[in-house]
Amino acid sequence: MPPCAPTGTREVQIDGLGSLKGWEYGTGLSQYCGIPYGWLAKRWTRSTLATCWPNNYYDGSRCSGPNPPEFSTFQDCLVPNIVTLSPKLKDPFPLWSTSFVYGGANASVFDAVNAMFYSIERGTPVVMVNFNYPVGYDGFLASSEIKEDLEKDGLSGVDRTGLDTALHRQFGGDKGNVTIFGLSAGGISCAYQIAAANPAVFHRAVMSGTLNTIPMWSLDQYEKRYQALVRYFNIQGPGSPEKLRALPDHVVAAATIPVEGVFVCSANPCDDERFPMKHPTFTAISTPPSWLKSYMIGDTADEAITFRMQIQDLTFMKALEKCPNS
Repeated sequence: MPPCAPTGTREVQIDGLGSLKGWEYGTGLSQYCGIPYGWLAKRWTRSTLATCWPNNYYDGSRCSGPNPPEFSTFQDCLVPNIVTLSPKLKDPFPLWSTSFVYGGANASVFDAVNAMFYSIERGTPVVMVNFNYPVGYDGFLASSEIKEDLEKDGLSGVDRTGLDTALHRQFGGDKGNVTIFGLSAGGISCAYQIAAANPAVFHRAVMSGTLNTIPMWSLDQYEKRYQALVRYFNIQGPGSPEKLRALPDHVVAAATIPVEGVFVCSANPCDDERFPMKHPTFTAISTPPSWLKSYMIGDTADEAITFRMQIQDLTFMKALEKCPNS
């Protein structure tokens, strides 16, 4: 469907952070993009929860990085995008799109505004949240040297429970009825969230597309990837994480093809021996956990983003007419 045009802007006050600007679409629907909830002091390290914004203000009318250099936006990418009816309105249930690799969180794939209008039309309005994260080498690396670097700094990770509580307090929704969903690699993300040893608070899951294409890697496999990267830059040995951080982002990104051998580096999930309940395999069939109330799986040979330019101006019914055997 073609994207909706906003009718104006809206500003809301976010407790402890400041004023947040976003788009308004009529009927009380508003959208806030790139809300910074965490900061990265340096790449390949743990983030800290944001406690304030510069000048107590954030412009959420622009999608966050990564963006072209001329956009001059920050590149942290630890940001949710939120579409809701109005702050503090207690909607029937929130529907969250969450992804730790690219997929459903891409604004070009899904910005949630059209879906929100549909949810309002059918009488089940929701709060929709999706996340932007960096991908490739800039997004995630794992190695024993990075582990030692983190232990030396003594940094603690973002408290996701605290984040969830803060989002609910500001934007409403029913914490007892949460659905996660993901498209493409985002669907894979959802699958791994279900398999987590200590899962986040959600009750249903929707996973769409290519669910078996990005396997979970062991720490040994990630160590080989890391060593190949530092060997490419000739910075092996002690202090390699800091030497990597000293390299510009575009230089690290350009190493993808010579190191990986392929154009796209999708950042496989990592079995750090803490996150997953058990290491998944292609030969074992897992039963969903008993706490998961329901789940839906979809798969396809060609994902819709491949044809985005051909279908983006069509309504759902017009797109359906073009599908054979529809």
